[in-house]
Amino acid sequence: MATNLRFIAALTLLVVFSAPVWSARALVTTAAKSGVRCGPSAEYARLTVLPPQVRLWAIGREGSWYQVKLAENLVGWVQNSDVRELGTDVTLRTARLTDISVTSQNNGVTRVTFFLNDRVAFRIRQSVFPSQLKVDLFRCAAAQNGLKQFPGTSTVRPNLPQQMATDWVEVTLDLQNVHQTGYQAYFSQAGHLIVDIKPPFASASVAGKRIAIDPGHGGMDSGAVGPTRYREKDANLAISQILKRELMAAGAEAVLTRETDKAVGPGSPAGAELEARVAKSKGADPDLFISVHNNAVGSGSAATAYGTETYYWTPMSQLLAAKIQQELVAALGTRDRFVGWQRFYVLRETDCPRVLVECAFISHPEEEVKLKDAGFQARAARGIIAGIQAYLAAAVQPPTVSPAVPGLDLLSSSLIGPEG
Repeated sequence: MATNLRFIAALTLLVVFSAPVWSARALVTTAAKSGVRCGPSAEYARLTVLPPQVRLWAIGREGSWYQVKLAENLVGWVQNSDVRELGTDVTLRTARLTDISVTSQNNGVTRVTFFLNDRVAFRIRQSVFPSQLKVDLFRCAAAQNGLKQFPGTSTVRPNLPQQMATDWVEVTLDLQNVHQTGYQAYFSQAGHLIVDIKPPFASASVAGKRIAIDPGHGGMDSGAVGPTRYREKDANLAISQILKRELMAAGAEAVLTRETDKAVGPGSPAGAELEARVAKSKGADPDLFISVHNNAVGSGSAATAYGTETYYWTPMSQLLAAKIQQELVAALGTRDRFVGWQRFYVLRETDCPRVLVECAFISHPEEEVKLKDAGFQARAARGIIAGIQAYLAAAVQPPTVSPAVPGLDLLSSSLIGPEG
């Protein structure tokens, strides 16, 4: 017995001391959008989303997730399918922010360039009151000789960089107009971070505006189905087609992500369809994005759930959602349920204000009947247009007070992309 115990103890020691020790190593992002999360699972919230060719320092691994050090007091997790190992012999030094420039482009965009000597992880947080973009640069320090105050433009003024930690720089961009219309962030060929900020709307008219309309579902995806088998995808497309015609009649340029009962993307994997819708809408460079849906609940609640809802995600989209909800309810005579803050896939981009409307409940017998009616569909489209017009009228006027609306002080990361 004693011999057996000694053998087991020796075997245990052999296993312990022969197990490979995980060593810290450099990674580089390879996916179009690499999500950095708070924990080793897609269930955790995201800290930021990174473009390709950003170098990260991995300090641990759990399953298919790497733990990465963003700054001395901030860590995150990335999935192994989004990165490639550079090896344990590659050293990542703290990058330097040497300058910031703010220039006006011919299309009215204000371009803010952060001059860096390496592609670093970054995060952009948007707030409306005050109207700002906060740019966090990780594994980065401001130049040792210090950076001077930067000249801004009539729409954007950068503040001096703040060294939040030895390897974390924060730069606050003050925006002159509280009604932000969108921004995009990317790296230049030289490896400098560029943030392009769209100009405020010049007029309250829909004429001349480019509006992307996304009829939800389509093809093999019928969406919800009503008590008499009326399909949500058909109601969504009917309302969207009227919406496009009415907007174009008012002088706007309207673009549908789908014109017929066909999927926009390949359909699989699960996120490919939504990704295709986002790509198509962004390709149109819209001023606004409207996703048209209709709601549903389980059969046990079908008789009690009814009415209209509108959703947004980025802070700059809240006002558009509120105005569309107000006008849509007035046009349809439906129950005003709420304006919701929700991380729907198609709402996460920061290129323009984006909302998703749930016109009515197709699962409710009476509202399903209404959704089949061409007159109701037309009123829904006109209600959305009235909401857009009310939003534009408010967007060109400087606010006098900060509205007490949930979500306006929320911060959202840039380059919002797919979950998982």
